[in-house]
Amino acid sequence: MEKPLDRLSSNDPDSYQYEAFLFYDDCDDSSREKGAEIAQYLEMKGLKFYLEDERSGQPKFNLDFAIQECYWTIVILTRISLLNKEFTMKVLSLLESFLGEKKIRLIPVLVDTRYGDIPDAIRFVTYVGVDDSKKYLERLYCTLQGTHIFTISVDNR
Repeated sequence: MEKPLDRLSSNDPDSYQYEAFLFYDDCDDSSREKGAEIAQYLEMKGLKFYLEDERSGQPKFNLDFAIQECYWTIVILTRISLLNKEFTMKVLSLLESFLGEKKIRLIPVLVDTRYGDIPDAIRFVTYVGVDDSKKYLERLYCTLQGTHIFTISVDNR
């Protein structure tokens, strides 16, 4: 029996050229730096991803490519990027396309932001908050892989 939420995610990740599209605000240093950190971590883990930088030479944002060729889209949200209307509209366009396909494949990464800073339209999707310990990278990786995020506790007996 199909579960209602099964229709909201893609059933065939192998049909995509890339596992993830890393999208951030070109005009925001913090967003760009966090993108580089995430890219380095995903590369170390062996994930095939499409970087925002790889589209920089294109005359316009290639939304179709990101949706058709990448299973997940990782969007880095900072306070500055959320004030950039052009960037925010691109994020909402991505969401609109995913909703049209009934495949929610968007993972916002929150940098220097809180839940209340997230635009209402994307508050319902899984998001990853950045922390100083860099544990967010493992949480992001687990989300991309579709695995559970485990908390390890140490018994001091």
